Amino acid sequence: MKVAIYTTGNVPDFGSLDGGNLRTLVLRRLFSNLFSGTAKGHEAIAQCRGSFTTTCDSITIAVSQNFREVELHFVPLASNYREIETGC
Repeated sequence: MKVAIYTTGNVPDFGSLDGGNLRTLVLRRLFSNLFSGTAKGHEAIAQCRGSFTTTCDSITIAVSQNFREVELHFVPLASNYREIETGC
């Protein structure tokens, strides 16, 4: 079975899931949303203070844990479309 996780990436202590060894999880893909290339813009859309750092950290951890596929989703809105090339 192929398993994928769709997440905002705003997961407290993402690296401590599964005792800090995410590679043992049977996951094929991780999709994470980044709403802006800046903390201010991302958090204004996400309505969650600190979520930009937490999201960027979870992406970094997933990549460092050798997930097979890590995808970043960016939904262009009137407030963020100019930032499509910036981010973590």
